[in-house]
Amino acid sequence: MSVMPQRFSIHRAFRRHGLPAFQDENCSQTSLAERAISRITNSFTYQAIFSAARVIRVRLRSIVFNWRLRKEDLRNLAFDQRYGTDTAAEVPLDSAGVNAMDAQRGNGAYRAVWASEFHRSMAALPIEHHRFVFIDFGSGKGKAMLMAADYSFQRIVGVEYAPRLHQIAVRNIAVYREIAPGCCQFEPILCDALTYVSPDEPLVCFFFNPFDDATLRQVFHNLRLSVKRHYRDVYIVYVNLRTVWESHYVFDDLDDYLLVRSDRKYLIYKVPA
Repeated sequence: MSVMPQRFSIHRAFRRHGLPAFQDENCSQTSLAERAISRITNSFTYQAIFSAARVIRVRLRSIVFNWRLRKEDLRNLAFDQRYGTDTAAEVPLDSAGVNAMDAQRGNGAYRAVWASEFHRSMAALPIEHHRFVFIDFGSGKGKAMLMAADYSFQRIVGVEYAPRLHQIAVRNIAVYREIAPGCCQFEPILCDALTYVSPDEPLVCFFFNPFDDATLRQVFHNLRLSVKRHYRDVYIVYVNLRTVWESHYVFDDLDDYLLVRSDRKYLIYKVPA
């Protein structure tokens, strides 16, 4: 039996698992290390180890996420205590004045964005904030709108289709203005994001995982049509606390959008003309 078929099999196994192949093609005998690797591969031990490592990685991420979730929940409550607002508590959309079918378009529930991830995404924008209007699509109780006041946006707009959440956002903004009068111009709007017409100004469009894929894709398309109609700089900031690639089918279609920044929890695109 020749050595070459065995060596070729090892090379294929290494390439399949993304490992470097042996470089010395002139070796006339199979080394002890090669035979050991071959036995491991043939007995599926390597595959078992790889699968176990993947399971461990997923579980560790889940543990870290749940730990951060508890930590950020406390920060959300601290935010409300500081400003007298109501942003922390989750609200099912079907109890906020939205019918069951439309509630699914909005991923089923309102959740407050983490302040840490919001500010990370805002800091990553390569812009002069005072030149832009901030729009929060799926603004809920207005938490992102209030945090956007830390930046010098021209105006801060919130687009929300759930009547109860919109009413809470209006109250939150009124309370916030008492503490920080004249800080900026807020515009909470009760409207479906699918029918909302964006203003003809430079925009930062913020999305905290607010929609299902079909709705998100259509809103992105509407923004592009808006840029074609009236050219100006328009940025999309998408945040997902688990991973942005939960909506990878949408982002896979944005081939001609300019990817400005990417992170596991946020993506920033510039909308093309």
